[in-house]
Amino acid sequence: MACGGKTTGVGPPAPTPPAPGSPSAPLSFGAASAIYPNLTEWPTFIASDGVDLFWIDFQGTVWSGPVTGGDPRPIASGACPEVPQFLWLDPDSVYFVQCQPPPMSAGGASIVSVPRLGGAPAVLIAVSDYLLAATAVEGTAYWLDSEVGDVLSDGGTTFARSVPLKGLANAITLGTISAPSPAAFLPAFIAESDGTLFVVAPASNAYGPWGGVLTPGGAWTPMNEGSAHCGPLLADSAGAYCVEDPPGAVGVLSADGQVTTTQNTSHAEVIALDATNLYWAAYPSETGSGNVATTPRGGGAVIVIAQAANIPTAMAVDDGAVYWSTQGQNTIWRAAKQ
Repeated sequence: MACGGKTTGVGPPAPTPPAPGSPSAPLSFGAASAIYPNLTEWPTFIASDGVDLFWIDFQGTVWSGPVTGGDPRPIASGACPEVPQFLWLDPDSVYFVQCQPPPMSAGGASIVSVPRLGGAPAVLIAVSDYLLAATAVEGTAYWLDSEVGDVLSDGGTTFARSVPLKGLANAITLGTISAPSPAAFLPAFIAESDGTLFVVAPASNAYGPWGGVLTPGGAWTPMNEGSAHCGPLLADSAGAYCVEDPPGAVGVLSADGQVTTTQNTSHAEVIALDATNLYWAAYPSETGSGNVATTPRGGGAVIVIAQAANIPTAMAVDDGAVYWSTQGQNTIWRAAKQ
C-alpha cells in the first residue's frame, strides 16, 4: 500500500522520455467526468490502452470497460489487493498477481494472465514463497519473495526475481535485498528501468521507511540516510518517481540511493507518467481541496486538471486522457487531453 494506506496501479510502462531540451507542447484538459460512478468497491490499480480501461478493486475483482465509460464487466477474480502489484496489458490478455486462497496467509501467489474479455486465469508462474511486491515492465514481471517462515520470524533472505510474461520460462534470480526483515516489505513497492530495480517501503511500514537500489550486477545500494522516503514508484531512465512519505511531495530515487524532491505538492497519494509529463492526485486536507495536476517531467508550470473530491486510490494516463479513482465515492474519473 502507498502512503496513507492507498494503492497505486501501474499499467503499461511510460514511453521513453524526450531528450533534455526537446520541446513539448503545453497540455490542457477538458472537464473531469465520472465515467464509472458508484462502483461496489474502489479501484486499487488502473491501466489503460487508450481504448479500454482495466482495474482491480479492493476485493480483488478485475474489471474492464471503455475509456469513455459505460457498463463495467468483471473479467477475473482473486487478484491480490494486499500486494502492490500490476496490471499489464497486451492485445490479447491482461496480466496480474493472483492470491492463493486463503489470501496471503500461506504466502503463495501466482502471476497469471486472463483473456481481455474474461475467462479462466492461466498461471504463468507460481510463487510458492511469500510474494512481497511485484511490478511489470515491457513484458517482464519483477517481484520480491521470501520464505514464509522467514517473514513470520523476522529472519532470512529476500530475493528479487523476474520472468517474461510471454512464453514459458523459469524465474531468474536478480539478487538479494538487504532489509531490516522480510516483514519490512509489508508494504513495499518496486519499479524497474534499464535493468535497475528500485525498492522502497514507506513510513507506514512497521519497520519505518527504508529502501534501496539493486543494479543489474546484483549490487544493493541502500537509500541514503536522511533522504526522503517514498511510497509508490514509477521508473524511467532518470530513476524512480515516488510519493515522498511524508509529506506527499513527489521525488525521484536515483541509482545512488538519493531521493531528490522534484515537485513540492502536498498530500499526493498516486502518480502516473506519460512521455512528457508527471501526473499526481492529492487528497483533500484541512487546507483545501486535493488537486489532480500535472507538470513537465523536467520541471515547469503546474497545470491543475481537477479537484479531487475524495481520497484518490489509483491513477493512469494514456495518449488521450488521464484517469483517477476515489475512495468513498468509489468512482473512476476521466479528464481528456486537449
